[in-house]
Amino acid sequence: MDNENQSVNTLPVQGGLIRPHHSKLLAVARIADCLAIYALLRFASIINGVPWSVEYDMAGVVAVLAFVFFSEYSDLYGLWRGSPMRREALRISGAWFGVIVSLVLLVFFSKTSEDYSRRVVAFWFVLTPLTIIFLHLARRVVLGYIRSQGGN
Repeated sequence: MDNENQSVNTLPVQGGLIRPHHSKLLAVARIADCLAIYALLRFASIINGVPWSVEYDMAGVVAVLAFVFFSEYSDLYGLWRGSPMRREALRISGAWFGVIVSLVLLVFFSKTSEDYSRRVVAFWFVLTPLTIIFLHLARRVVLGYIRSQGGN
């Protein structure tokens, strides 16, 4: 074979597209989940016509930190390839339940429940885990497609 005619595009890819970037992909997934938690609280506030306040900022930050803790505790960002999506959805729901309990306890002991709209909080509590489950499902679909094209 003539080395002068060999194209760079025909060289084999070492490790594929996914494997060498696995930790980066997980970091992106974590960031996307955290952004979704905070953004959905903002969205819930807007959709319910409730003005944003520093109390909502605090709730959003505490929720993100609690979700990071509970998701790590439940190994949410472990290897899920080949596992049923239902199992991952249950872990997401469990981590979010931990967030809800944490926020309710914090609000109860700080006696600040009157600072929050029940409609905003209820909307946020329901919409957030559904959105995170959707994000994880979308990631699975995209990665599955890349793998099916030989981009392991």
